[in-house]
Amino acid sequence: MEPARETPLVADVEVGVVGGGTAGVMAALGAARAGARVAVLERLGNLGGMLSSGLMGHFGNRFRDQRGRDIVAGAPRELLGRIIAAGATPFATLDDALNADDMLFYRHEHAGNECLRMLDEAGVGLWLHACFAGAAPAPDGGYDLVFESKGGRLAIRARQVVDATGEADVARRLGAPIREDLRRRYSWGLLFEMGLVDLERYGAFLATCKPECPEWTPWLAATLGLSEAALAQDTYWGEWLDRRPRAWPFRRQIMRAVDDGALDLVRTLPEGGSVRYGWDGFWPEPWHGKDVVHANVCMVTGLDPSSGRHVSVAEAGARRYAFDFVRFLRAYIPGFERAVVRAMSAQTVPRGGIEIVGEAEAVLHGAGSPAPAICLSGFAAVGLPLGMFVPRGVPDLLVAGRCADHGYAFRPSVSCMAQGFSCGVIAAMAARRQVTPSRLDPAEWQAALRQHGVLLEPGPESGRGRPPQPRLPGVPSHDPSDGARRARKLS
Repeated sequence: MEPARETPLVADVEVGVVGGGTAGVMAALGAARAGARVAVLERLGNLGGMLSSGLMGHFGNRFRDQRGRDIVAGAPRELLGRIIAAGATPFATLDDALNADDMLFYRHEHAGNECLRMLDEAGVGLWLHACFAGAAPAPDGGYDLVFESKGGRLAIRARQVVDATGEADVARRLGAPIREDLRRRYSWGLLFEMGLVDLERYGAFLATCKPECPEWTPWLAATLGLSEAALAQDTYWGEWLDRRPRAWPFRRQIMRAVDDGALDLVRTLPEGGSVRYGWDGFWPEPWHGKDVVHANVCMVTGLDPSSGRHVSVAEAGARRYAFDFVRFLRAYIPGFERAVVRAMSAQTVPRGGIEIVGEAEAVLHGAGSPAPAICLSGFAAVGLPLGMFVPRGVPDLLVAGRCADHGYAFRPSVSCMAQGFSCGVIAAMAARRQVTPSRLDPAEWQAALRQHGVLLEPGPESGRGRPPQPRLPGVPSHDPSDGARRARKLS
């Protein structure tokens, strides 16, 4: 038990943003550019979330839809342009990037730095290493946001709040109704980057691998304790069978390593969790370095991201599995004999599953939602209504990112940036008018969003629609750089 104490109020702002990740940075920027006094609480020591400390290294080109129409512009596109100007992508110009294939490479450290620069230029108050601890209604409206810092427990007062925590931490503390999908909630990932990989040797090895592996299916079924029929229907392991997307060329080496006790396909963790060989696999990214391979092979399941104990088990289990996986590669896969872990994500991240119940839902089948859109998202240019981001029954709060209502469907980085920026602008308007966001006139906030470069209708077709993502085992669809060509070749 804690003794009674006073919590110092260290800032009084119009918009408080909790979470300085992909959506949070843009929310703070949007609010500040709309004229509000803004403060951001971020529990890590840098900004950008998955763009930076999450170690993504590339993100999907969602600035245009599948027909080549512009759907995201403004501040998110400005951030990409700044990363290009810093020399931290393989693209010479912004147009080169926008006309690229599905994936855009970048160096994550530079992305975080550009996020920091943009907020600094906008005059946003930053509180880093600030762990959100609670929220309560403020005396004259809005909320007091309590956080733990190096200097002890502190609070800021905000007339409007944007929750960009990824797990709806603020909304849950304020009693907002939550929708949970346990399949998604209990799926976590940890990204890491390997170096000292001999990609030429690895490529030569892959050239010797036979595409078919008839012994794989009965072996995998026996190893997992499934019948072959059940294995074929399994939504996860069924993807690993012959002619399916995860039919790794080196399955014979996987079999040998598992039989030798050098690799666990599934490893039991405490508290009912497990970590398994993540099906995204690993892929060369030579633009990042001629010896660089990125990996997304640590899939944690069965643990609750709202439990402090479960979070600790997930982090420890994923990190141990990552280093054990590198040992497997060194021993069994030619080209990886000297491989090392060069960098690792700051967090094992839940993929989704916790979402607010909002005042409205998105129409997933295309643009033209019944309610006015705050931004566009996705291959079909879906218009996202403000009600997606307004938790039912909780005033003066917007929730941006993957924990918005049906946010999992719109969680790619560019979409989260677009959501965050628009939520920030609308929160600033609500703070100035001293009303909750849903009471604003949609025509007014749409006009304000357009002034800040937000696209609310798709642009004209460019004639350069993105090609469909290739079905390559373990390699995402990349941009047309030398790294992409090499990655495709090595797959």
